[in-house]
Amino acid sequence: MSICLDPARMAAATTYPLRERVNYAGIFRHLATVDVLPSVVIPTHDNDQAAPVVVADDRSRLSVVAAHVIVIPTFEISSKQDNVPVADLAAVDRAQGKMAEEIIADEDAVGLMVLDAAASECNGRLAGPLSRDILSDAYAEVERHQLIVASVVLGEWDYKTMVACMGDQLDRIPSGRHARSAATIWGADVIVAPGELKGIYVTTQSQHLAVMPVKQELTVMVTATRQAGFLAFEEVGACVHNPRGVVAIDTGLRQVLSDWDASARKKRNDNLRSVFG
Repeated sequence: MSICLDPARMAAATTYPLRERVNYAGIFRHLATVDVLPSVVIPTHDNDQAAPVVVADDRSRLSVVAAHVIVIPTFEISSKQDNVPVADLAAVDRAQGKMAEEIIADEDAVGLMVLDAAASECNGRLAGPLSRDILSDAYAEVERHQLIVASVVLGEWDYKTMVACMGDQLDRIPSGRHARSAATIWGADVIVAPGELKGIYVTTQSQHLAVMPVKQELTVMVTATRQAGFLAFEEVGACVHNPRGVVAIDTGLRQVLSDWDASARKKRNDNLRSVFG
């Protein structure tokens, strides 16, 4: 007996779970207010004080704008999985997981690019190895603007450093508000991003920091039945409207890892030359 589902029903059954995965695991979605808009509405932000606002022009460029009304550009993010056997529920679930990972990675790449630029606009950047003192200084810089620190976003190696040098300050029970929430520290979620980031970001609450306008909610289309092709797409934007709400800490770890990787490659190449001449 073969299974042949209607593509429209299959797409509808896939869309909601995919949205849930992305909403729960997307880092920038956690840091920003997600504003779902009708497709005919142009996303804008009212900037009463005409302070600098950082927006993504597309997936690789950004602008710093100081005006009373900010128009937030939007761009499409998509992911595709081909030849998925719909009779194999595990294969369908894996395809959904891969699409969610790719969409989250693209969203966060843009969002963290904007966040990193915003960190240099107002508060400046702190530099030095991760320690209680430098993290306390970052908290104080955000709180100086009468804001509350809500999240600390860092890469995997920086998190290992945090555990090593500040483990007694960490509550290792995740808050549950985000899929990548590893712990809490001084009342803020510790969000661990995959890989390494340009820095460590100490941020305020989402409503006081950034907005992510959504002109087209994440939607799934199915192009076949038995061996289905899944296409997921959305149209979103990224804007940090209050750069005072983020402080970046440059620990230098990214450069250390880059130097180590270059050194390892050179050593491997030298060994190959000695073997093969």
